[in-house]
Amino acid sequence: MNTNSNGEKKQKSRRFSDIFDTAYLRTVLFGALAAVLVVGLFYYVSWHITGGFEGEIEVAPAHVSSAVVTYEAVGYFFRDEVPVLSKYSGAVDYAFPDGEKVAAGDRLLVAYEQADSAHITKRLKEIDERISLLERSRVSENVSVSFARALENSIKTRLSSLRASLAEGDYGDAASESAELLVLLNKKDLVFSSQSGFDALISELKAERSALLGTLGNTKENVYAVSTGYFYSGTDGLEGAFSTKALEDLTPSGLDAIKQTVPQENGNVVGKLASSRKWYLVVEAKSSELKDYTVGSLSEVEFADSGRTVLSMLLEKTVTEGERALLVFSSERLPSQLDMIRKHNVSVKIKEYSGLRVPVSAIRYVDGYEGVFATFGNTVLFRVIDVVGIVDGYAYVSESTEPVTVTVSYTDAEGNPAEREEILYGALGNYDNVVVSGVGMHHGMIIE
Repeated sequence: MNTNSNGEKKQKSRRFSDIFDTAYLRTVLFGALAAVLVVGLFYYVSWHITGGFEGEIEVAPAHVSSAVVTYEAVGYFFRDEVPVLSKYSGAVDYAFPDGEKVAAGDRLLVAYEQADSAHITKRLKEIDERISLLERSRVSENVSVSFARALENSIKTRLSSLRASLAEGDYGDAASESAELLVLLNKKDLVFSSQSGFDALISELKAERSALLGTLGNTKENVYAVSTGYFYSGTDGLEGAFSTKALEDLTPSGLDAIKQTVPQENGNVVGKLASSRKWYLVVEAKSSELKDYTVGSLSEVEFADSGRTVLSMLLEKTVTEGERALLVFSSERLPSQLDMIRKHNVSVKIKEYSGLRVPVSAIRYVDGYEGVFATFGNTVLFRVIDVVGIVDGYAYVSESTEPVTVTVSYTDAEGNPAEREEILYGALGNYDNVVVSGVGMHHGMIIE
């Protein structure tokens, strides 16, 4: 230890490195500076990408699509029908399938006194349908190669139609397609196998039919058609109320009254005859909605309770009563899958829009033009659109929208003043990436 001239001890001076670990502090300082640089870089990049933190940009491709606007309602079946009566209320053996046209004097059915305790009537109809299908499945003994090829092609076509019907939810058409496909498959089985035919199976079914009839006894009545018409086995006792005469002056309140009609019991009803193929469907709507319909035009009507069967029906007239209205449709088509019930849940097609689909939330207005922003590489450009319809939050845009052009003055190569047309804002195209989220957008904006 050092001492001064007065004999006092001299204290040694202490350095910064004697108190702190400078190597550790240097590491911490460099780490903090690096963190600041990283955060700053992230802030800078994010600022440019999002337009100054005015909202994250999200894009979705515009693509060609379509949408259908429908009206869901309840429809009521009107037609001129008369009940077919019998003196017996037991089992019934029908001579015609539902919807078959009959002539006056044709034997429609045989009604038995014996009760239908074992559901014989239902089984007899099933046997008749099976026999009909098998008889249609017959092929000649000598089959050519061209017939076999045509049969294979028919099976492929019918199978494709069946798959399409199932994919579209059209179960009514699918049922019809499956029946026809079964006939074709039966024919193929006969052509490519050693099986001689379905005669044996048809004979078994006919034997079962005879045995069932034998259990019913001999007390029976033959029932004949009193006029020409279309025969149906099902009835509801409301044939007189829902007639075409009732349609002449029908109003919404009048329909309310008809719906309260109590079914009539006029003896033993075993079927009904419709005088014409034409029938009517009455659907209630609001008076304010009539602008969506045109009298004399065809509308697609889907019957939800009949396998989603779709029919093209003529709108014959509309009736208004205050805020309520009636749509009266007609048709002469009676597909087998359409249930002849009085009340139907229906879907009436009003409009169909096709075009480029974009979210309504993406639509913007620039210089008075309606359009959307879309990204092309790292550039945002405004694209004009022509909206043809809006459904469920999406706009459907015309694919033939014209771009916005402006006249530009310039001097040509010879120094003369001239003008040319230049595109100011282009039109939206298929698969353009539309900006669906983000603010602060402008035409020509760079996003990186």
